[in-house]
Amino acid sequence: MTSAESAPLLRRKRARHDPSGFTLTFLNPQLLRNLIEVVAGVLTETAVQVVVKDDFEGILIENLDVRGVCVVIAQLACKVTMNDRESRPRFTLPVETFLIALKQVLSHYTLEISMQADEADIMLTSLDTACSASLDVGGKIVTMTKLTTLHAPVEQVEFDTMTYAFTIQIKKNDLYSIVKSAKDYSANHITMSVYQQTVDDVVHIMYCLSCQGTSASSDYYFHSKVEQGVIKVETDDDATAGQLEFDESHLMLREMFNVQYILTFLKAMDHKMITLRLSKSKPLIVIYGLGAEDSFAMFILGGKTDESA
Repeated sequence: MTSAESAPLLRRKRARHDPSGFTLTFLNPQLLRNLIEVVAGVLTETAVQVVVKDDFEGILIENLDVRGVCVVIAQLACKVTMNDRESRPRFTLPVETFLIALKQVLSHYTLEISMQADEADIMLTSLDTACSASLDVGGKIVTMTKLTTLHAPVEQVEFDTMTYAFTIQIKKNDLYSIVKSAKDYSANHITMSVYQQTVDDVVHIMYCLSCQGTSASSDYYFHSKVEQGVIKVETDDDATAGQLEFDESHLMLREMFNVQYILTFLKAMDHKMITLRLSKSKPLIVIYGLGAEDSFAMFILGGKTDESA
């Protein structure tokens, strides 16, 4: 990720097998489990790429879902050990199988994921290092699980940077509750709108979520604060903002997105703030922080041009 205003511009590619061997060490395996749980609702298979760069070391996922509707981009920092640090080995696993194996690893263990050069199997080894002064001393092996990688390539994406007009932060539970209500009303899409007006040189923003179902329709309005270019969706104590009236002349954008996909994104996420990026005629970006530096899951979902689409 680059800045709060930027997001990927996508190009498709095919994942290929790389014969380089490696070992990945996760001091907190719960973060990896959380990552796979979040993407499991969208992906059935995932190609994981091992990355070593000046500014990041860990794993990278850049996959397109089987329906070609949503792109998943995620990265998680970890220790990488391999002889050729210029290579970018990757492996592909069924998401469900990967998740089952990760659930066998307790959160206080250290997890090592390794692949020998020119082999197709992945080894997951959980270590109890509680009695060790450091990882170099080693630890007691608790479990070892061998996973067979998939030979069929998973469609991946490459991306450049494109600019987004609005970056919005909202509580996951608030957004999930609204989108869940839209589904209960049998709405296929939810509309996201941003209104803006300036009063006495102060910019005021209203973020609106709307749905039209077969049984009911709803509109949710949030007078929001702007801090360092980011719209904070929360109750605004500013009396002036609360008294402002917004109409179509203040509309900055209005886009529709698939209800079921957004619910799928949000379902496995913890109760925390998430980041949305919106711009006219561009995909919705949903970003979920994994609780570690340089680690996140990002979903990119194309919009709809009309409610019947």
